[in-house]
Amino acid sequence: MNPHWDFPPENVSLPPGEIHLWRANIPATFPGLKKEDLTPEEWAEAEKMAPTIRPRYSVARWLTCSVLARTLNSTPSEITFDITAGGKPVLKMPAWAGSTPAFNRSHSGDWCIVAVVAEGQVGVDIESIRRREHRDGVIARWFLPEEKARWTQIATLSEQEKSAWFYERWTEKEAVLKCRGCGLIRIADFEQHRRGLHLFPFVPALGYAGCIASTHPGFLRFYESRFSENTSM
Repeated sequence: MNPHWDFPPENVSLPPGEIHLWRANIPATFPGLKKEDLTPEEWAEAEKMAPTIRPRYSVARWLTCSVLARTLNSTPSEITFDITAGGKPVLKMPAWAGSTPAFNRSHSGDWCIVAVVAEGQVGVDIESIRRREHRDGVIARWFLPEEKARWTQIATLSEQEKSAWFYERWTEKEAVLKCRGCGLIRIADFEQHRRGLHLFPFVPALGYAGCIASTHPGFLRFYESRFSENTSM
């Protein structure tokens, strides 16, 4: 799926039958994180990251707070998160009426993505299509038997085509595991985790692969979010 990304309306509603996907481009000169912008847990997580990764984390957090605030008719400063035992960020229930929406986020290269659903669970993953180190080892360890067979069949394709195929499969796996709220698992368990989920492969941007996994089918809406270095976190 190669979606068209629209700028959102002033008032964004999230009906139970929809999945909203938001993307934002990460400025090359983004100044980085400020400790006061994050919770102590988030800052501890950010400090573990390489300096080149931290700006992506900061933009991803900004986009997540902005999206959830618009969805809940709130403000970004009111959005706070908990972390599940599996490491998945979830919205901390505030004084809002009704159910709490589920969300997931991913960032790679120049882009970050946030997926939101009103009910059930959602996972999303995007990857910049590039040559991955130790790719054959990753395939041998984590890919399903039919995927390994297909990898052998496409050995004569161009490097770009093979990399695109690899990341299409990889983003599916990451989206499924993020939807389920678990980390990397034994490959024998993957099909069990995938069973019952609805998968939506999509193109986040030129040169990227992505996939959404949701516990419910839904109508997808794709929103473009403006970001600048002066945007408030």
